[in-house]
Amino acid sequence: MKMKIKINPKYEEMRSFIERIPDVFEQEGRCIFEGRNVIKAFHVKFDGKEKEVVVKRYKQPNFIQKIGYSFFRSTKAFRAYENALRLMADGFATPEGFGYIETRVKGLIDYCYFVSDIDNSMPINDQLNSPEEFNRMMATDYAHFVNRLHQKGIIDIDLNAANVLYQLQADGHYTFSLIDINRMRFYSGYPPMNECVENLTRFTGRMDVFECVAREYVKLRGMDEKILQKIIGTKKIHDWRWAHRKGILHYFKHKKLGL
Repeated sequence: MKMKIKINPKYEEMRSFIERIPDVFEQEGRCIFEGRNVIKAFHVKFDGKEKEVVVKRYKQPNFIQKIGYSFFRSTKAFRAYENALRLMADGFATPEGFGYIETRVKGLIDYCYFVSDIDNSMPINDQLNSPEEFNRMMATDYAHFVNRLHQKGIIDIDLNAANVLYQLQADGHYTFSLIDINRMRFYSGYPPMNECVENLTRFTGRMDVFECVAREYVKLRGMDEKILQKIIGTKKIHDWRWAHRKGILHYFKHKKLGL
């Protein structure tokens, strides 16, 4: 197995830990999440103190994906690291990237790892989607946050309610941070409006919450009521298509199982 290791120059002290990750990941660390990807927390000595860091191991790619990642496109670990640098440079909060690892077996990309700081904040889902009475202050502040992202030309493709974390400030307003950031697109200035609208639809399935956020977003961009109604209409179509796709997949899954 061969490895490519990139370490943030500010965290060169972590090199010995980062270099060991592929060898110790299975046996060591505290598991935070296990699914398609696996996320673990580790304690590392840094600057004379013990620091908790997060290591995300991306799912082992299949053969076709290995060809793609090896020769034609950047890995998820590389993109997560670079996107973290870009977000922080543009003034957005995200766990700082300490480095990444790409492993190769027989010349092809295998497991990849992204090493970052930890963010123990809660996701906005707890305040916007779960309670019957959603947090209107958070919804308004979230609209400002998404508008700022779009002003900077940033489309976070995975901008859902689990990947946006919130922090309550002393004045009662909220700030936000982003996780799971390997899929992003960048523009010079605002992205095309259809992309902005599609991006805005991802955080909720509740129309009352969405309308509150969309109304504030439209106001911030100096648009009129007609645009708001178009955005709401787009959201309804988006949600109908999502429910339709999910229904079809559910049907075939049960048919395959003979249920």
